[in-house]
Amino acid sequence: MPVVRVARMLVFVAVLTAGCGGASDPPDGAAIFRDRCSACHGAEGLGGMGPALRGQATDDIVKQGRLPQGMPAFDEILSDAEIDAVVEYANRLNRLGS
Repeated sequence: MPVVRVARMLVFVAVLTAGCGGASDPPDGAAIFRDRCSACHGAEGLGGMGPALRGQATDDIVKQGRLPQGMPAFDEILSDAEIDAVVEYANRLNRLGS
């Protein structure tokens, strides 16, 4: 196989797998919070467009959302492990800020 073709295939595989962590990589709750939650709850979880979290984040709230208050459900967006990680991070953030 020509070298150029092999190089193209390697680039293709690298692009397809970019950002894919291994099975042992735990979700980064801080990154998920920053990307999915901080726009409404603030970078420190102290509120903004959404309420302050006050250490009360739960898996059920994140999974089901609070649609009347404008919070979307994340059960079909985030995995259970990602939800666990972001809830743990949000609750830890609040304890640190107290």
